Amino acid sequence: MKKNPAPWRGFSYGPVRTKCFAFFTAIGYDGVERVAKGVHIMDGAVSLGLVGLINIVMTLAGIGFSWWILMNVRLDVFMKQPKGPQAKALMIVLSIVLGHGLATFVSDYLGWSRLISQLF
Repeated sequence: MKKNPAPWRGFSYGPVRTKCFAFFTAIGYDGVERVAKGVHIMDGAVSLGLVGLINIVMTLAGIGFSWWILMNVRLDVFMKQPKGPQAKALMIVLSIVLGHGLATFVSDYLGWSRLISQLF
């Protein structure tokens, strides 16, 4: 008995193999990737990891940007001790909330702008 040279392509013996091959040929799949020379296609895990890394960097940049903006807010109007630890904790929490909101908006906007190309 011969060994199956390509077990991932379906059955290699009998009429079932020819039916499977005919089906995949009919839908346009022949198991060969057609990629332009010099073009690298990322698999799903790499693409997902890259998107996660970009989101982390955008969130940290948003938090830093909101911290920079909140440095000009006068807390002495709102708090009894504007130099105390509670005021600093409020600044940190506000910068995290505002920075995350900003990063989420930018991430959503970029995702939506990529989806616009599906219209045409």
